[in-house]
Amino acid sequence: MTMDISKITLLVDNKEYEKAKTHINKLISKNGKTKELLKYLGLCNINLGLQEEALKNFEDVIEEDKEDALSLYYIAMINLDRGNIDYAEKLLKKVVKLRENYTDAYRSLAIIYFKQNRVNELLKLNETIEKLNIQDAQIYDVFAACMIVNCRFDLAQNFLKKSVEIEPDNPKYYIRLGIAYFSSGKIDDSLALYKKALKLDKNSAEAYYNIGLAYFATEDFAAAYKNLKKAYKLDKKDEFLSAYALAALKGCFYKEAIELYKKLLETNPDKENYQYNLACAYEGDNQLDNAIEIVGKLFTLNINSIQLKLHLAALYSKRGIIEGAKSLYFDVIDSGFADENIMYEYAVLCAKANETDRAEQFLKKILETNPNFSMAYKDLGIIYLTRRFFDQAFENFKKAYKLAPDNIYIIFEFGNYYHLMSDFENAKKMYNKLLKNDDIPVYMLICVATNYISMNMLKKAKNILLQAIKIEPQNIEVLYNLAQIYFIEKNYYNARQLLEDAYNLAPNTEIGNLLAKVCMEMGDYNQAYGLFHLVNLVIPKNISILMSLAECKYRQKEYKTAKEHIESVLNLLPEYEDAIELLKKIEDIERGK
Repeated sequence: MTMDISKITLLVDNKEYEKAKTHINKLISKNGKTKELLKYLGLCNINLGLQEEALKNFEDVIEEDKEDALSLYYIAMINLDRGNIDYAEKLLKKVVKLRENYTDAYRSLAIIYFKQNRVNELLKLNETIEKLNIQDAQIYDVFAACMIVNCRFDLAQNFLKKSVEIEPDNPKYYIRLGIAYFSSGKIDDSLALYKKALKLDKNSAEAYYNIGLAYFATEDFAAAYKNLKKAYKLDKKDEFLSAYALAALKGCFYKEAIELYKKLLETNPDKENYQYNLACAYEGDNQLDNAIEIVGKLFTLNINSIQLKLHLAALYSKRGIIEGAKSLYFDVIDSGFADENIMYEYAVLCAKANETDRAEQFLKKILETNPNFSMAYKDLGIIYLTRRFFDQAFENFKKAYKLAPDNIYIIFEFGNYYHLMSDFENAKKMYNKLLKNDDIPVYMLICVATNYISMNMLKKAKNILLQAIKIEPQNIEVLYNLAQIYFIEKNYYNARQLLEDAYNLAPNTEIGNLLAKVCMEMGDYNQAYGLFHLVNLVIPKNISILMSLAECKYRQKEYKTAKEHIESVLNLLPEYEDAIELLKKIEDIERGK
């Protein structure tokens, strides 16, 4: 019998429960039921998921020995699993009275107290554990979880430090301790612990996930994105995917965020926060129509949502749907929920719609309630400048600049005012201050370059335009202004390349005329003539264009056509000397002189 028990013990230790159970049943049929065999049979049935059979086995043991701690423990665990918590607790308390060092029983009691949030009893249980010097990392983990739920983070940290001491090579407890530190706002401490867990387990999705959350809390979205992406690759949980998607959105990885939120919506189609975040990702990727469609649908489902109404208005504004945006902003203003920022957005839209009187009215209304609203002064300055009320424009720009001397939009518009007044030196001072900032928009760089061109500071203008063309290589204004400088410098090859790019993008008369001049300077009279002819169709009585047509034909020795263009000039301006001189040259050639 002793040898048979040893064999059963070995099979159970090796988790070969079916073989062990077969062997036990053979022994029972041969020798009858004994307490030891029934306990082993109960253990096999528990591990095979056969709770009913296991319960019967352990109850049979208790009939023989009412104080068998192991059987009482497993009866308690089966009842706990079935929701009979009070009865399970009663049995577990009996177990620890019978065997005061029964670690598993203490752990189960701790779980009951945690689930029922019985903090005081859990703390008393900890005192017992301390007195008995029970070294069990899982028990302290349960204690800590209860403390975190109750925002008693210092206690949670102390408990988890004990878990780490007991099992220093278990990454799980470093992560738990990190969460306790994170919950109390100690982000750096939590990061250090998560990274320690990662050293112990390089494939810990949980560690990567919590590192990502810690970086997210510090608004280092690029680092959060990187770690949450790794977490999701290791473990395809929805929880990880959701955090990864949000980090991609916040980190401005918009295309990836779009795909991730689409994936989340496949399994959670009704989650409005996923839909809204998908709209934000579309907006970040400049797919405004898609963003408008989603936010519009959400708004129809939540018609009283001011947030959605304002977001839809902002999207309309970006998309250039001015009237739609105005209408939504005015609804918010009319309903009494508007602050000065919303009123300002509405005023700006009114100005864009050429409703300058209404824009002025709202800007003044903003300044009545907040005389320090610098942007309102700036926009009033723009309105007065367009009306040619130069003194009023100056006063408003000056007030705006005094209130916000580092605001790039105010600096820019004040510079534009000086440039329009031909005060290029003061404009330069403003624009130079503007250039001290990073990421200046291209349209601002163009104005700065134009001011330098007006001051004949072509080298500086060229450097700024070269900076702009790196940002927006297909910006028509940049291409044209840079080509102008190359033309002045007689660098016709570079000028032509830029102008051809610009003309392909926007074949207008201004670009066509300069390109024709460049072609003529390069001796390509046929191309120049064709371009001047197209310009002439749009501007038919322009003397300069007609003279250029005549000059091209003169250079090509097509004197008859050249004379026809000269006659057109002289019909408009009979005493135009350049025309008379060119006509004389042609007539001399024709006479053989």
